[in-house]
Amino acid sequence: RDLHSFPTRRSSDLQEALVCLEKRLVVAHELGSPEVKAVAYGDLGNIHSALGNYEQAVNCLEHQQEIARELGDRALVSDATSALGNVYQRMSDADSALRLHKMDLEMCEHLGAGALQARACGNLGAVYESIRSFIDAVKFYEKQLALTADRLSKAYACGSLGEYFFKYD
Repeated sequence: RDLHSFPTRRSSDLQEALVCLEKRLVVAHELGSPEVKAVAYGDLGNIHSALGNYEQAVNCLEHQQEIARELGDRALVSDATSALGNVYQRMSDADSALRLHKMDLEMCEHLGAGALQARACGNLGAVYESIRSFIDAVKFYEKQLALTADRLSKAYACGSLGEYFFKYD
């Protein structure tokens, strides 16, 4: 889930969501459930990122990543790594974003998860586009399209390529 994909979200709605998710994290700690804690930290990280609270977002997502590693949940590690890469991109730290998205892609390849690989390729394409490395951006957008199986994801992948060619060709 990427809360930034909903540009009409009101800040007050995100603040309310933040309060609810913080309460969920408290309950997860009380229950001693690492799975629930990991998901709660991830959702909190995404909300903080949407609010522009990038330091808190990084902190929450790093907690999620650490718990996921302890659980041996490689897909959840991938989700946290991807989300961290997105936060660093929003912070205009392309080097960190690229490093994290490349790590994510490698993890997804080892998992054999095509949809997650497509996500990582799309994220890499977006970072390369933001630093005006257009050949790399197109390469990853095309790889994203090739890896995408469902029609909605294909539409988004085609949209990324189309926007690129519209803007820069």
